[in-house]
Amino acid sequence: MGRALAYDGRGADAKAYLDAAWQVDPHPWPYRYLLDGIVAFSLGRYEDAVASLAKVDPREFNNEAKEQRLFLLAAAYAHLGRSQQVASAKAELELLRESVDGWGTERDARDKSSSV
Repeated sequence: MGRALAYDGRGADAKAYLDAAWQVDPHPWPYRYLLDGIVAFSLGRYEDAVASLAKVDPREFNNEAKEQRLFLLAAAYAHLGRSQQVASAKAELELLRESVDGWGTERDARDKSSSV
């Protein structure tokens, strides 16, 4: 729900929703940090967005969520004027995109081995 609210331009409502979720279950689920980053970004709180997104373990997510995290990191860094970090996030995003096909699925080993 928090994600939908943030995407709908209702960042304050999304933040209230996530704050309530943290109170009900304070366990730091990996997806919560991604949502916190999305909501903070939507509120223009770029330092908070970076802090939350930095807590996300990319191994916990599918490629779409990994891509979203890197895109938001690059955008937040850009808002903060951190050009070196923007370049780093963009490079990591490009590597991720090269490792998947146009539909966001892993290239299968057969395709990789056929080029050998």
